[in-house]
Amino acid sequence: MNKISRFIRLELITMNKICLQIAAITVIAGIAGTSFFATAQEEVPAPNIEKGIAGEKAPEFIVEKWIQLPDGKEKLSIADYEGKALIMLFFQYTSAGSMEVAFPRLKELVDHYSGNDKVQFIAVQTAFSNLLDNTSQQLQPTADKFGLKIPFGHYTYTASYPGMGGLRGTYKSPHVPWFVVVGPDGEVKYNGTQISVEMSIENIDEMIK
Repeated sequence: MNKISRFIRLELITMNKICLQIAAITVIAGIAGTSFFATAQEEVPAPNIEKGIAGEKAPEFIVEKWIQLPDGKEKLSIADYEGKALIMLFFQYTSAGSMEVAFPRLKELVDHYSGNDKVQFIAVQTAFSNLLDNTSQQLQPTADKFGLKIPFGHYTYTASYPGMGGLRGTYKSPHVPWFVVVGPDGEVKYNGTQISVEMSIENIDEMIK
């Protein structure tokens, strides 16, 4: 099993559980008008966006708004993370997969590496649907819900306007949730819908030795 594939382990039990709870997703997530079916439709890749950039250099961030930045920072650059492992989660507030699966796993990783400055985390809402709900106003409530003090960003993706893809366009994420793991050398080591916490820790530890 190669290093990239080891970042992800299909969690069939977890996903089956989510599928069985389709009728209750709206209540569980606490998001009016959201269902698992709506999320599934969002996961259809957008035109002209390939599935990720694993193996390439991580491009610069294109983000409209940041919150919870380090003291003295008004924005973030990929250069800020040179020599460090960077784990990013692209999400939407109305995405059940983001809120019910991806964020809890991100929280586990953040807690595991608490105090280790060689491993950094970012969450960015790459809004491309339900734009009246997936706004920058949802950044702080999402951060607070999961007790995450990491930087959160927001960018609204507009497919009808060339060059307006933001972070989702440059990182070629076809849907949300979408994890990106950038190595200390600035190369995207893994990108995909989900990650295994256990396997991610193993590979991140190897990267930062």
